[in-house]
Amino acid sequence: MIYPVQKVLPLSFPGESIDTLTETIPDLGPLHLHICEGIDFTSEHQLPVVHPEVVSPPSELQAYYRLKGRPDVEKKNVFGHFYTPDKNIEKVWNRPHSFIKMFRKFGAILSPDFSLLTNMLEMQRLWNDFRNKLLAAFYQKWNVPVIASPSWSSDMKNIERYMDGWPHNSIIAINSTGVCRDKRSRHIWLDGYYAMLSILNPSHILRYGGMIEGERCDISTFYTNNNKIG
Repeated sequence: MIYPVQKVLPLSFPGESIDTLTETIPDLGPLHLHICEGIDFTSEHQLPVVHPEVVSPPSELQAYYRLKGRPDVEKKNVFGHFYTPDKNIEKVWNRPHSFIKMFRKFGAILSPDFSLLTNMLEMQRLWNDFRNKLLAAFYQKWNVPVIASPSWSSDMKNIERYMDGWPHNSIIAINSTGVCRDKRSRHIWLDGYYAMLSILNPSHILRYGGMIEGERCDISTFYTNNNKIG
């Protein structure tokens, strides 16, 4: 069940027009309440709902900020990703409106991927999970194709919450960078991966980073970690 944010947050919104998509957008505040307007939220955890997209796997996944200099005709064949240090995602979180025009030039974007690290406090992970979904739902509202990129941590007791709001039976994206370094990390990743498969039942997976033994290669398209390049 989903319901409109107006039932949870009765907010006023200054009006949305293409003319407002500039650096002059007023400060949104730390909670970004204004961009919740018009977004659906799940009933159980009140998380933003990210809708499925119907797209084909792209020729390339590239960090969104590395696509700025590409010709527009090339950008349509590339999906911009956020598998990058959090400092590069904070720029988008702080000024989400100012990236709409840029993201519309891409074939699609993968949903933002703020870290859910094992050494974080539980509430820090839950907050970053909320931010990932809120930005994804916000850009979908502005007609930017957004591919859900679910993530998880060792916090398996909250795995249902981490999956809440992501689309079912849809194409999604998954990142494994930093996971292949040791056996424990791979084990944690696979536990969450299997739980994700059971809950979301993805139709196809855009897999960024090294393959982990035991994952579903038959429904996956793999992409190299190009953060190591250039």
